Amino acid sequence: MASPKAEEAVAAEVEAEATGSVAVAAAAAAAATSDDGGEQGHSGKKVRLPDPYVAAILSLKREPPPSAQYLEVLSPEKELEYTGHCKELEDELEAFEKDGYFVVDESYLEETAACLAMANEQLAKLDFSGIVFGDWDYDDLD
Repeated sequence: MASPKAEEAVAAEVEAEATGSVAVAAAAAAAATSDDGGEQGHSGKKVRLPDPYVAAILSLKREPPPSAQYLEVLSPEKELEYTGHCKELEDELEAFEKDGYFVVDESYLEETAACLAMANEQLAKLDFSGIVFGDWDYDDLD
């Protein structure tokens, strides 16, 4: 189970995304910082990745595996590194399919909430008044 701090950060992040509220995003950033002067540490505690994150990951287009010709060009070290990485990803996907959820370090959710809050704050500072949006008729080619 996630700590109350991580749960608050995720809840604030979801609310900030839904409302676009800079104040809520700032609260998410505040919830994401730890008690050691704002430095974020890796607690090592594992928590379940929220379902919206999982849905977003699973909706990404998967890249096809590289061809045998490409793998032949790689150095033995790079090929070993690549196959190890692929095996790790396959194991994680297999665990997800077995358990129905992903497990991540608790600090991942906190860092994500802080990054989202910072991005929303910077977006709020932008002036979009000079951008003119118009209706386009794509059917009329003239």
